[in-house]
Amino acid sequence: MTIYRLNCRILLALALAVAQPALPSAAQSANRVEAYLASELGFSSRDVLRLRRGRLVSQLLETPDRREIAVAGVLRVDLTSNDFVAATEDIETLLRGRTITEVRVVSDPPRREDFATVSLPQVDLEAVEGCSVGDCLVKLPGASILRLNGLDWSGAEPRPEVNEIFQATLYDYARRYWAGEPLPPYQDKSRSVDPVEAFGPLVRASPYLLAFVPPLRSHVGRYPRGTLPGARELFYWSEEQFGLKPVISLNHVTSFRASNSPRADAYVVVKQVYATHYFETALGLLAYLAHPGQEGGYLVYIRHHRFDANLNPLQRRILEERIEDYVADLLAEQSDRLMSEGGAR
Repeated sequence: MTIYRLNCRILLALALAVAQPALPSAAQSANRVEAYLASELGFSSRDVLRLRRGRLVSQLLETPDRREIAVAGVLRVDLTSNDFVAATEDIETLLRGRTITEVRVVSDPPRREDFATVSLPQVDLEAVEGCSVGDCLVKLPGASILRLNGLDWSGAEPRPEVNEIFQATLYDYARRYWAGEPLPPYQDKSRSVDPVEAFGPLVRASPYLLAFVPPLRSHVGRYPRGTLPGARELFYWSEEQFGLKPVISLNHVTSFRASNSPRADAYVVVKQVYATHYFETALGLLAYLAHPGQEGGYLVYIRHHRFDANLNPLQRRILEERIEDYVADLLAEQSDRLMSEGGAR
């Protein structure tokens, strides 16, 4: 009787297998991109269904440090890898938008005049008057704070002199980073912070960088030591409307595509070198991941921040909501720009 039941089950299984139409190779591989979204980024099956229907989905990512917040956004796009790469070659146009109001690419190697148009917002100009090492409302290295202390603040506000010091500070960070020299630590608080040392743990806590190109994560963490064949490097400074104060930052960009195939994945990794507020370090990832077996692909945008202070539960919840909305807005904005300027079919 047991053997009879077993044989029946085998026959039924064979009959169902014959009746079932063959699945395409992309489905047989369980869609490696959707698998990545679930395993590395924590998206739910409901999110994946919404994504298939053309909806933008976003997700908070797990982080090992309570001061860190990471958010991922994903959207299906009717683009090829060639479209994506062509659009991302113009970083100034791609990134500038509602929240990032100013973007300027820096020379290679950096030059002092690259920062001639940088100007601190009024709120920061007022804040730096009372700066001291270990107590400043703008993130600055000790040498810059001491130069500010040496200005004559008794008369009219010395705006040109303050901006000159700030421009020199940005140039010094860019020059040192490009040359592989140690960066001046932030000394705006009682605890000094080395931006490069802070970035290392952030990269190691970002498994999504390893998903498809293992050398990419190590290259971003080691730059400028070593090279990654096929990678393109550039620097830019930007002014971004984040939180209650504008943030001026200096960033290093690594663009990478393993091949010239229109079906190849492509990545733009943004590493923060310096920022005036909020962040000890930050990492951004904008990626095009080709859809297996179909035209088009997925646009993935990730922001991972480490804040410069411990966050209480209320602050964290507010910031999580704000950054998730922020990522969704930027992804939609960048997607629209890519579709219009990148040559959507």
